[in-house]
Order: sequence, then structure tokens, then C-alpha cells
Amino acid sequence: MSAMSAGRSALRMGPAELVQAAAMARRFYLEGKSKIQIAEEFGVSRFKVARVLETALERDLVRIEIRVPAELDAERSDALRARYGLRHAVVVESPADAPEDALPGTPGFAGSAPTDPENLGEGAADLLGELVTEGDVLGLAWGRSTIHMAAALHQLPPCTVVQLTGVYDAGTAERGSVEAVRRAAQVSGGEAHPIYAPMLLPTRRPRRRCAARPASPAPSITSTR
Repeated sequence: MSAMSAGRSALRMGPAELVQAAAMARRFYLEGKSKIQIAEEFGVSRFKVARVLETALERDLVRIEIRVPAELDAERSDALRARYGLRHAVVVESPADAPEDALPGTPGFAGSAPTDPENLGEGAADLLGELVTEGDVLGLAWGRSTIHMAAALHQLPPCTVVQLTGVYDAGTAERGSVEAVRRAAQVSGGEAHPIYAPMLLPTRRPRRRCAARPASPAPSITSTR
């Protein structure tokens, strides 16, 4: 008998063993009982229970399937978290109908890969509601995904919301970063601290004036020269 045949024979289970393994697997995986409890019920050791459960997996008697929503990439999320030592990392898939050849200046363009700010914003809103705790200070920068995220927020613990950068485009202030800060604070019931100043200024003089305002939080403002 070859080594492979011997291995298969060792894994072969009779009808009584199959029934017992199925019962143990049901207790463990579906009913949530511990190996010690199962061992006591069947009159065997917990090590025997562990071996039976392991064999049930090897013999395909038990199948474990990990399912997450289609828009979440669990494998890449875990790889990203492990690579950079993060506590949390979530990779959101773009829908199948997302543009594949977006050009600069068009929706969906982000360097070399298309993005879907609305879909990403909804995922970020769910994550934010999960991670933020009461009393936190939440900082929001500018970005289309951030704007969509704020609009998609439904619950948020009481926290202070601050704007991290100036307004990218003064013409979009009411529906951009300022409104995102207001919206997040409204959902959380906390204080809002927006920055009523542009992100980019033409000279150093207006930059110094904005930074010197006593009533404003320390803004992130970059001068073009």
C-alpha cells in the first residue's frame, strides 16, 4: 500500500463515525458548544473531539465559508492592515459598471485607476460609525469621497468635528468640506469647527492673515509662492 493510499485509508470514516462527527460538528459550529461540553456529552476526551472536528474538515463533511458584502475586499484589506501595521484597513471594490478609462478631469479618474467616490463614501460612513467613540475629535479633509461619506452618515457617537484643510474651491464651500463638517457634527450632536478659508492662497500675506485669526482653528493653508 502506498503512503498516499494509507493516508486516505486513515481518513476513511465508517457510518457510525460519520454520524458522530456530524453531530459533534453541529454542536460546535451551529450550537456554539465548547469542545469540553461536547466531550462530556459523547463520553470522550476533548482531544478526541478536536481530532474528529479536524477530520470532518479534511473529509469535507464540514465546509466553512467566509462571506462578506461584495463591495468589500477582505483579503486585500487584511494584507494592507498587516503590511503597514494598521489597526483597521478596509478596501472597497468599485462596482462592475464603474468607468474603466476615466480621463483626468472626469469622474472616476484617480491617477491610473478608476474610483467611485459615492461607493467609497458610503463604505467610509459605515466604518466611521463603527470606529468613532464618544468624546473623540474627528478631523475631515477635502475630497469627493469625504463629501459623499458625510452625506451617507446615519449614526455617529457624540464627538467634535474639525476641518483639517481650507476650502479647495470657494464656489463649493456650502456643499464641500465645510458642509461635510457641519453634516458630521449634526449627526453626532457634537460641535463643528469649519475653516472659512481657501486651501490655496496667491501670496504669503493673506496666508498670515488667515492663520492669525484668533477665532479660527489652526488651518492647513499652503501658499503658492
